[in-house]
Amino acid sequence: MPGKELYAMEENDLFERKIDDLGGLPVFKGTEVPVSALFENLIAGRTILDIAEEFPSVGLERARATLRLASLRIAERFHAR
Repeated sequence: MPGKELYAMEENDLFERKIDDLGGLPVFKGTEVPVSALFENLIAGRTILDIAEEFPSVGLERARATLRLASLRIAERFHAR
């Protein structure tokens, strides 16, 4: 079960944009890892555990928090209609 901190994480806790690096793509805060790397790896069939291992600067909790936020934003968008 994910820790409580997972549910307290918001966008500003997780992500930043480095205008001079990576063309301004959003990255995980304090890293050079683009947020898109999480989704691209999941689409390619990798598990979240594999991804957290490959990108230890992101880690499992931040990866899970990112998926939770993505799910919430999708739900909010469809409930807003």
